[in-house]
Amino acid sequence: MNSTDAKNEPTPLSFHVARKESFIENILLFCRVLKSLRINITIGRVLDVFRSMELINISDKEVLYFTLRANLISEYFQIPIFDRVFQVFWLFFQQSHNCDDASGPQEGLEGIIEHLECFSDDWDRGQSEDHEDQMEGRKICLYSPVENLATKDFSQFTDEDVERIKEELSRIVKKIATKKSRRRHVDPKGQSLSLRHTLRKSMKYGGEIFELATTKKKIKKIKLIALADVSGSMDCYSNFFVQFIYGLQQRLRGVETFVFSTRLSRITDLLKTRSLDEALRVVSETVRHWSGGTNIGSCLQSFNNDYAPSILDPKSVLIIISDGWDRGDTGLLEKEMKRLKESCLGIIWLNPLLSNPNYQPLCKGIHAVMPYLSCFLPFYNLNSIRKLGRTLGGPLSSVQ
Repeated sequence: MNSTDAKNEPTPLSFHVARKESFIENILLFCRVLKSLRINITIGRVLDVFRSMELINISDKEVLYFTLRANLISEYFQIPIFDRVFQVFWLFFQQSHNCDDASGPQEGLEGIIEHLECFSDDWDRGQSEDHEDQMEGRKICLYSPVENLATKDFSQFTDEDVERIKEELSRIVKKIATKKSRRRHVDPKGQSLSLRHTLRKSMKYGGEIFELATTKKKIKKIKLIALADVSGSMDCYSNFFVQFIYGLQQRLRGVETFVFSTRLSRITDLLKTRSLDEALRVVSETVRHWSGGTNIGSCLQSFNNDYAPSILDPKSVLIIISDGWDRGDTGLLEKEMKRLKESCLGIIWLNPLLSNPNYQPLCKGIHAVMPYLSCFLPFYNLNSIRKLGRTLGGPLSSVQ
């Protein structure tokens, strides 16, 4: 390859799969990636993979692909997902041998999953070009300009960066809004055969089966209430959070949005405009206490007294974004958090200060709310928003 071609090649992504000395360990890691993407990978299927390895030439990429697919995939709609994982996983594994340092297994796993989430729309479309390119041994470019911003702190974003991640934010919101639950319902377009409903239909034909009943998973409906700290210390992060909630309001019913600093303001109706820029302009003109001080306890008391009785229920998830710096009474804050905890399914607290790996929840405000949280998550870059999306798709049980 000459120097001109090298310059034209896209920059490789910043993470890679952990280097392994054993092919077996890499197969296990590959199965873990599939399982993390909600593919039903059982111990029996993994054992079948290793039994098959004794009968094939593992150096033949095409044979390896079909062997893994035959043992690990049981649903037709999972094939595009498997294709993408196979393509990404082994490409980065190959690249890792050219790297001087290697991340740990868990870091490699998380990096692959975060990268694959960018291609969720491609999975739905089930494009076949990638698979054909892969079988022909071509080097497939997986570079995305958004990935360069995935770990960049929002406080360092330029106006151009903000524009570049809008589409990615829209993808994350769409994924949350169309999250599938474990429950199924009868649907003629479903891909899973329901024996129970098929037998029930056969009763009108004297027990003869003439119609097959199929089911598909229901959309998981989430009721979200968002409270954003818009005090001076939270200024840039609150803007991104409001953009995120704006997208959710466009796709989910019943989303309620509030902002607070020294007092509380409901902005749900202000975010119902068709344009995000217009919505942000109206909010900035209407909310006069933006970039002010902070009195979290008093604002939560206003929320509990004026709004919570009508909008909170046992199925609601409350999201609060704040750094926890509070000038008010921490006793009042703790009291109001307890009231909130008793009124909803769970509370997710987002804190931009978690960008610091040495962060400890030592300030009085955060220390007071910790016992009442279901999840304590970062919110400072694109990857943290992706993590929030995965959290909203799972159970809320304990502080993470």
